[in-house]
Amino acid sequence: MTAPQDPYSYPGAPGSPVRRPGPQIFSIIAIVCGVLAILILPIIFGPVGIVMAIVANRRGEPLWKVALAVAVGGMVLGFILGAVVLAND
Repeated sequence: MTAPQDPYSYPGAPGSPVRRPGPQIFSIIAIVCGVLAILILPIIFGPVGIVMAIVANRRGEPLWKVALAVAVGGMVLGFILGAVVLAND
């Protein structure tokens, strides 16, 4: 029989349950959307990637910071690349 869990203990504290990383689906979707935002439709894929990274953060996925950085960077680079391409026409 296990001891009752303290709701005020921090993760990794003695007696707290071990948190195992699960699938990082939302982080992966955010990273893919960030990469797609560089190539096509940054106005669509950028915000979708940002929202997916925020959802990943809420779910406790460890890659959420990387996903957010890739989504924001991909959106910005996509806008810059689109402006350069349109300016050269």
